[in-house]
Amino acid sequence: EDVLEETEGSLEQVVAFLLENPSISETEWNEFYSQLEALESPAVEAKAACLSFAATMDDLPRFERRLNRALISGAEELRVMAGNIDRTAASIERARQRIKRLDN
Repeated sequence: EDVLEETEGSLEQVVAFLLENPSISETEWNEFYSQLEALESPAVEAKAACLSFAATMDDLPRFERRLNRALISGAEELRVMAGNIDRTAASIERARQRIKRLDN
């Protein structure tokens, strides 16, 4: 199991536990929710940075076979990282939505 799947599962378990635990105060909920919100903005920025750097690598001139392979591989890995950031942001958003439904 990869780290991303473990993180998603852990976050879901924490939210489920908190939702089932009536002793969690509103202040604690608000703090937890605020921390989730604080994760989203840097994730969006990190994704944009990864994709921008991948595009830069794509645009560099190709001179030599080893360099070409390194540029292609590096750009692909940055795109994979951007996809993982998307998945992480989606997990955070799901957790936030579950908490929001609790308020309604």
